[in-house]
Amino acid sequence: MTKIKLVTDSTAILSDAEIAEYAITVVPLTIVIDETTYQDGVNLGREEFMDKMAVAKNLPKTSTPSIGTFQETYERLLAEDDDTHIISIHLTPGLSGTYNAAQQAANMFDGDRITVIDSAFIDR
Repeated sequence: MTKIKLVTDSTAILSDAEIAEYAITVVPLTIVIDETTYQDGVNLGREEFMDKMAVAKNLPKTSTPSIGTFQETYERLLAEDDDTHIISIHLTPGLSGTYNAAQQAANMFDGDRITVIDSAFIDR
């Protein structure tokens, strides 16, 4: 029986409970605030982000996870079981290169064990 693994990026803004309940792997985006670099959701939480933004001199900059980061994530998940399929859902490419990086990483694997989906979601 095929095992489905879910991957998304930190723009999905999932709760810790949702991540745990559905065993979702979250690939963090990089955030730079006043020349200090953070990994979204790893060493910078939502409340801390808002606190830092209140005193920041500049608007934050974000950076897409690298193709290599996605490749390592996919490799680790696929190695868990020969019958694993990954569904990887990401921020729409109109806002970020995250979807494209995930797709390029998926293309490095043989077969059809990874499906990358454009969430087509823009929060307004």
